[in-house]
Amino acid sequence: MGLRDGWVNVESIRTDPISPPNRRRRVWGLTATAILLLSLDDMISIHERLEGFGLTMGGGSGFLHFAWVIPGMIVAAGLLAIFALIIRSASAPARRSFALGIAMFFGGAFGLEMVSGAILSSYGPYGFYATFYHVEELLEAVGMVFVLCAALKELSRHGRGSGFHPAVA
Repeated sequence: MGLRDGWVNVESIRTDPISPPNRRRRVWGLTATAILLLSLDDMISIHERLEGFGLTMGGGSGFLHFAWVIPGMIVAAGLLAIFALIIRSASAPARRSFALGIAMFFGGAFGLEMVSGAILSSYGPYGFYATFYHVEELLEAVGMVFVLCAALKELSRHGRGSGFHPAVA
């Protein structure tokens, strides 16, 4: 997905005519913007730019080898607060998909990133490090698939009668 496509998706959710006008639209807009920012981070590595802040906060070795995780957790807390708003108002099936996707994404982004950092610090970029790196990336990608699936479930639920019917398994 390119930047332009991501913004079009954010705008289509924000201006969705079938949503109640106020709170729900704002919550969807915040959620879509958060997902867009996560997508941009994967493309332009925003989180790596937090490395300097993390080093000043005590990171740089062991589980904190990738020092960006320290300030990244602060950013993640804000993103989780945004995601909590949408989860609260979602249907049960979408809520489960959102929660599972978010847990997988952040579990990979922080949990496995920290484990792979400890392995990298201790053993270098060989063996287990490469495995953990790829499993981490896989968890992040699959987690986002669950989040997007949850969004489609919600759009499908609220789109009845509008002619908008995404197919979600």
